[in-house]
Amino acid sequence: MHQDDSNKTLHTNRLQKYVDSIAKLFSLKEVPYWGAALITGFLAVGYAKFFVFAERESRHLINTHPYYLFLLTPLSFLAGWWLVFRFAPEAQGSGIPQVMAAIETHKFKNQDQFLERLLGVKTILIKILSSGLCVIGGGSVGREGPTIQMGASIFHLIGKKTEKISSQLQHDFWIITGGAAGIAAAFNTPLGGLVYAIEELTTTHFNKFKTSLISAVIISGLASQWITGSYLYLGFPKLLDTTLANVPWTLLVGVLCGSAGSVFGKLLFKFSTRRRQLLKAKSFAIVAIGSGLVVATLTVFFDSRTSGSGKEVIAQLLFSETSNPDWELMLARFVSPLLTYLSGCAGGIFAPSLAAGGAIGAFLANVFSIGNSNLIILLGMIAFLTGVTHAPFTSFVLVLEMTDKHAAIFPMMLAALSASMISKVIDHQSFYEHIKGYYVMTLKSTTENQTT
Repeated sequence: MHQDDSNKTLHTNRLQKYVDSIAKLFSLKEVPYWGAALITGFLAVGYAKFFVFAERESRHLINTHPYYLFLLTPLSFLAGWWLVFRFAPEAQGSGIPQVMAAIETHKFKNQDQFLERLLGVKTILIKILSSGLCVIGGGSVGREGPTIQMGASIFHLIGKKTEKISSQLQHDFWIITGGAAGIAAAFNTPLGGLVYAIEELTTTHFNKFKTSLISAVIISGLASQWITGSYLYLGFPKLLDTTLANVPWTLLVGVLCGSAGSVFGKLLFKFSTRRRQLLKAKSFAIVAIGSGLVVATLTVFFDSRTSGSGKEVIAQLLFSETSNPDWELMLARFVSPLLTYLSGCAGGIFAPSLAAGGAIGAFLANVFSIGNSNLIILLGMIAFLTGVTHAPFTSFVLVLEMTDKHAAIFPMMLAALSASMISKVIDHQSFYEHIKGYYVMTLKSTTENQTT
């Protein structure tokens, strides 16, 4: 009888090993990642189409009835702020600092409660609605940061539901991978998603989850392309041959645009700090209405290209010979995102930063009569985004993938490097790191209060 039991146990162990081998062969433990990546890709496309619709309606109104903005923009900003204030405060702004803070929630008690606030379904829904209202009203925000938060939320929720078969994967791996999948689907830049995850989101050893990260980025990107087709975010701008003569201009653009980006990020953080000092909802409402009125004034009397993410502005600068890279556009694309963020609505600053950098680059190329103006525009985009994010590798890889201009990779890298160096002199932390610090401090304070 004992021998029969032993044989039965041996047979069971062999069967279990066989099942484990099959599971390993087909990477069944990766299936939740694949499902999360598919959902992220599809939702990223849906959000992008919703965002494009909002921008198109806003542009139509600006072209046909611009003075309506003095009513629509303040009301849209007010409604966008109220949704965030009333239902999901963690939906405000970009979404990237929230993802960075969520990665660190393992340090605190009540981790699930904090993650629900940062990456919960309600937070994501409010993010989408608030950013949509903001764009329809003529606000200057992007969809990339919210898409990163959306991707991180999807991966977190699926990871939590499937933790029994993926117990060896920590929660921060899921969140990092979701953020990378989100940015890859948003920009159609798989390398950018990988680099961003490594450079900006993680201090964890990459080898622990590199396969899951790469597969998720691939699948989310393919899901996005399945609907939209293969495309470049900014198309194929024409560039002249890059030579050593471009080096001084590259350094100049890197320093100037990197400085501007760093100042931009610093102002965003100061605006955020001042907003938090307001004590009454009435004061928040006044700020939202006031910022909406100023944005409407900029759009109507200053430059109609102030509104939206800025993608159309970049396309005009790169592809239209009649586009006017004047100082009004440069100033408007710098100021409008600041005021839109001040309103308290949800929305990203990735695309607006690229547009501001492109406008500055175009202005410099015009002022100094630089022949290779498209190169200067791309370098301005890279340098400004580097100044805001302090992520030089991500910045130049994103723009490189958006335009497929590998011939200009060395000027792009040099602009990113020079921008990174000057931005750290101006502010040792990026805007995202500052805001992440606020969220982490809030979580830590909440934990300590609950403990006492």
